[in-house]
Amino acid sequence: MSLVSKVPILVFVVVFGLLVGSFLTCLKNRLDNLGSILVGRSVCPKCKHKLGLWDLFPILSFVFQGGRCRYCKKKISPEYPIIETITLLVALAVYYFLGVSVSSVFLYICFCLLIVASAVDIQDQEVHQYLLVTGIIVAIIYRALLDPSVSNLILTLAGMLSAALIPFLFYIISREKWMGLGDTFFALWAGAFCAYPKSLSAIMIAFVSGALFGIIYIALKKGYRRRVAVPFGPFIAFGGITSVFFGDFLIGSYLKLLGF
Repeated sequence: MSLVSKVPILVFVVVFGLLVGSFLTCLKNRLDNLGSILVGRSVCPKCKHKLGLWDLFPILSFVFQGGRCRYCKKKISPEYPIIETITLLVALAVYYFLGVSVSSVFLYICFCLLIVASAVDIQDQEVHQYLLVTGIIVAIIYRALLDPSVSNLILTLAGMLSAALIPFLFYIISREKWMGLGDTFFALWAGAFCAYPKSLSAIMIAFVSGALFGIIYIALKKGYRRRVAVPFGPFIAFGGITSVFFGDFLIGSYLKLLGF
């Protein structure tokens, strides 16, 4: 298929990814009242004014309005364009690497739930249990659609256990000071859709990216002595999504470095 013939599909993926991203911000903010998504209109979180059509264009509305509400002029949280952009990039990645299929749709749904769970973890320093359970179930369905064999089921279970082992040990040893139990469920989730051995690269990426973030944060906040808790769930999510697309390459490169 030529690049020109792919343009309509790419446009659809971009628009679809942006719309889904806009929906995810709504879902995140209404997790405690999901029914309101179907019946309630979006409002400004500051002045509670009902938003019009021009306020709801993903990313564009935020940019053209200078990151402020059109009615009360107060600043809008940057989480809206950030979530929309990430959701768009993930949609493009799923389409580029996996194409359009029933299994790739389930994987994308799994990633979208993971994005919402990460945003909740960042904001509230806790994990929404319904998101975790639903995400793990969707991940297992994705793996079953990909390959319904017993061997694939074993690899999926092995992925969940191998990814969750270290976070769970940290949770037990530190008595929840280093990591919370929610991080273990994040790892189970990532291990489910990655499966073994990509689950190993997922948790490795999570720890490396988390450590780098911590080093950069400390460097930027030099002299700032107050202890700040950094949620680890988003790093596990990043490691899991990255490993789905590049896990085989990363593991192969690592083994080459070791001489295998």
